[in-house]
Amino acid sequence: MWKSLIAAAIVAALLLLQSGCSVVGLGIGAAIDAHKPDTAIVRGYHLITIEQGSPLTVTLTNGSRISGTFIRGMPASPEWIDTLYMRTRSNDSGCAILPALGDTVEFIHRSGLIRGQIEYAGFRHADSDNDFCYGFEPVDSSGSREFCLKQLLAVRRPDGSLLKSRDIANALGQSHTFVPFAGIEMVTNKGVQQTPLDCISQVIAPSHKQGKWNGLLVGAAIDLFMYVGAWEIREAWLYREIRRIVGF
Repeated sequence: MWKSLIAAAIVAALLLLQSGCSVVGLGIGAAIDAHKPDTAIVRGYHLITIEQGSPLTVTLTNGSRISGTFIRGMPASPEWIDTLYMRTRSNDSGCAILPALGDTVEFIHRSGLIRGQIEYAGFRHADSDNDFCYGFEPVDSSGSREFCLKQLLAVRRPDGSLLKSRDIANALGQSHTFVPFAGIEMVTNKGVQQTPLDCISQVIAPSHKQGKWNGLLVGAAIDLFMYVGAWEIREAWLYREIRRIVGF
């Protein structure tokens, strides 16, 4: 009898705790978020992560400031993106690993590999996604091609070393030089205003606070695990009780 009572108590306790971890995780995440600043300086390639409608404060190179609502990054010409890409390889130490324009490399993708000469660097912007791309001329002269990082597994550089696509993405993500925009377009109290990047020294945007949602997800996962465990214990206990009652 006492064993049955213990099993029932365990089941009840687990069920009571079922939603507790979600609440605790949400609380811990919210506490972490509370200690983070509301705004952050956005540099370099991270400018592409600014969401439309975000409030921005832009400091110009002459020391003046502009406040407004972000509309978009103004498209840059292919020639300017190429210039910034090559400048990035020289200015940002973490980007020295990137292949240069004009290098002959092997592009390794899911269907095989293609050897060719890099012609240009590119940036493709979509409503829900952004990607960095290489345009190249295959050595077999089959016509110009373009590969974006989401299609690539790796690039084999002229020295034979292998550069994974995530290494390229990480290098660009840390760059303060490579920004695939010509400028920033905002709505200000003077109307729509376009500011070239060459005139901008600093951009301040809302910081991304994900602590409470991450805490909620982790807590919910623990709750689910506990719920499944409680259900299995309950089923096993009921099965044993039925066998005891019917005399099996």
